[in-house]
Amino acid sequence: MYLWTKIADGWENRGKVAEGNGVAGRGGTVRLADLDKVHDADYLAVHENGAVEAFRNEGV
Repeated sequence: MYLWTKIADGWENRGKVAEGNGVAGRGGTVRLADLDKVHDADYLAVHENGAVEAFRNEGV
């Protein structure tokens, strides 16, 4: 997973921040979204059957 941040004149690639392609045994598709509107990314594992497992970013 690579991290991109918004800057004044576009986007800046901050580099690779995680390895792999999903949550082991839980699905291969990962999405990041701000689910609780506190301006941080929460981690979502999307299963093949359409179910979504969310891991909230608690800022730790």
